[in-house]
Amino acid sequence: MSLKGLGKDERHVQEIKAEDFIKGASKRVAALKVGKERTFERCMFSLTSEVSKEIDRLSLVPRDFRASRSDVVKAAITAFAALSEADQVKKLKQVK
Repeated sequence: MSLKGLGKDERHVQEIKAEDFIKGASKRVAALKVGKERTFERCMFSLTSEVSKEIDRLSLVPRDFRASRSDVVKAAITAFAALSEADQVKKLKQVK
């Protein structure tokens, strides 16, 4: 006498279903990785304590997600790159 779902025949069917589920999960995970893989490079640079505190403050601005210090720097670079070359030079002179 066996418990419901644990008989030899039933167990074999359950094992097949489990294997199909696992294989399907592997395919779904592989599909998520489609496209360009992002690689990151660690960089070291010096900041004044005021700039460091401002990065920390800016990382807390979003209320519905967490932004890291790196996210703040990436956003700043994106915004800076969108400026005209003349405006970029002007901003660089301001911080020099």
